[in-house]
Amino acid sequence: METEPNDDHQNADPMNFGEEIDGELGYSSDKDWYKISVPGAGMLTIKGILSGEEDESEWRIHLYRAGEYSSSSPEWVMGHRWWGNRTNTFALGEAGTYYVKVFAYPDKHINSTYKLTPSFELGLSGLETEPNDDHQNADAMNFGEEIEGQLTFSSDKDWFKVNVSGAGMLTIKGEFSGKKDESEWTIAVYQAGK
Repeated sequence: METEPNDDHQNADPMNFGEEIDGELGYSSDKDWYKISVPGAGMLTIKGILSGEEDESEWRIHLYRAGEYSSSSPEWVMGHRWWGNRTNTFALGEAGTYYVKVFAYPDKHINSTYKLTPSFELGLSGLETEPNDDHQNADAMNFGEEIEGQLTFSSDKDWFKVNVSGAGMLTIKGEFSGKKDESEWTIAVYQAGK
């Protein structure tokens, strides 16, 4: 059960795998924060139940990582729009404490309750992890192994790193959704230390 006040990460309620949490956003600027610890790299899944429909009463569920840069300002990982019954996953690259923030924009808020149930699967294979928005947090890329990724929002960037043994040709084969001039993306290669 959610408790108040939990409007910031310092007062976040604990969240445990497999345990359902009942919460409520009682007013338009209300925010509910939760904290959960993961034992290693893996997939965090949050199953949610919320009344309402898309574009009418949708909320946001965002994930933050604790302690990487400042304990007073946790690092944003990624977020999802939420309405109805939904399940969303977060690929996490390391063990640690993470925060879950539930909120709504004022024009999308309704006074209703929600239910959240987290689960976690240890281990990642071929998946981009967040955060990897800069070269310091780049995901490892191995020759011959496919990586699946997603640019979740317009300013999102995904960084990867690969080691080469000497001079030669690096080939990257990619598959992207969308059409030319509608959703084309850019892939750039940088040399470390240059």
